[in-house]
Amino acid sequence: EFDSFLLSESSLIVYDRKVILKTCGNTVPIRSIGTVLNLAASVDLQPEWLCYSRKNFLSPVMQPAEHQSKEAEIALCRDACGGAGDAYVLGQLNGDHWLLYNTDFQWTECSTRGDYQLDIMMYELPEDVRQVFHTTEPEGSQSGAEAMTRCSGLGAVAASMGGVVDDYCFAPCGYSCNIHAADAYAMVHVTPQEECSYASFESNFGSSRAGALQGSVSDILNTLVASVLQVFKPQRFTMTLFLDEGASAAIGAAPFEEVDRRYRRKTYTCTRFEQDYAATIGVYTSAPTPTPTPPRSRASTSVEPKEVSAPVVPPIQEEEEMEWSSDRLLRWLSSQGGVSKEGLESLECMRLDGAMFLAASDNDWRNEELGLDDLDVVRLMELKSQFQVARSLQN
Repeated sequence: EFDSFLLSESSLIVYDRKVILKTCGNTVPIRSIGTVLNLAASVDLQPEWLCYSRKNFLSPVMQPAEHQSKEAEIALCRDACGGAGDAYVLGQLNGDHWLLYNTDFQWTECSTRGDYQLDIMMYELPEDVRQVFHTTEPEGSQSGAEAMTRCSGLGAVAASMGGVVDDYCFAPCGYSCNIHAADAYAMVHVTPQEECSYASFESNFGSSRAGALQGSVSDILNTLVASVLQVFKPQRFTMTLFLDEGASAAIGAAPFEEVDRRYRRKTYTCTRFEQDYAATIGVYTSAPTPTPTPPRSRASTSVEPKEVSAPVVPPIQEEEEMEWSSDRLLRWLSSQGGVSKEGLESLECMRLDGAMFLAASDNDWRNEELGLDDLDVVRLMELKSQFQVARSLQN
């Protein structure tokens, strides 16, 4: 179904009509765009969509000039795409975030496509995990690579996917591999040095390039993410999910619902692009950390609440609070009325659950990244009060 290549600390995945390049270190992947487009043109293929994305750099000053600033990267992307495309930042500008450049060369109907891509970038790995990726074998040793795959647990992860592993070990430490699982891929890169320990895992396992997904893949994704986190045991990580609209219903709240049971979520940002393609980023830590209330980003406005006469169904008992999933809460909010269609779509995109809803303040709802209008904010605060009243009556 596809060819894969390990390029030192980078991976290249080539499908018949899609190319994925992931690089590490001091590389300039943007410079490859022109070459890829020229190769496609040589076999009469025209580009449909391009996405360049990266997480904020750990050491920006060590990057080449092309990556010294967002402005430089955006200019390079725009030039490579013939002036088309737009840049986005997902997440905190002063914290963990993704820079993303999205270009739609052609209109696409994403509701008929079930493609998605999961990416986990993990930091502060424990010593027992780091030691697995050290070796006394020479760089490129097959036995050294196989030992890392087996002892780390990545071999078991690949087996659970029905995959075949192409692995590589660095000396004295470091690891990369690509996994072939029928028409799905996975790629892993590990830097185990204590001062900068890091591992990445990316996969499209369970997705479909042939059409919208039928049935559910939430268990598949939840199980895969749980297995990867069990292998690396990171103290903190960033997880992103890129998906077509045709995969949304099948994915449900996965894989974020699985991670929320294991780690503390710091931030969560979702952007839905004009052609029904969405990108979501969640930042997690294993240590309890206070989450500051985001500043109010809109001018103070006097708003008259909407008149809504809908029966209030007691939504949450205290012991059930954490069990209210995003889908369940969204159905309840929709049944109460008063929140606009656009507002409900925004809440769906951020995968709001019961605990998050009860913890949210007026200022949280007015965060400009959510894009909620003032009437929606007023109504959500009313519904939150009804939640709290219902809980007190039940107690």
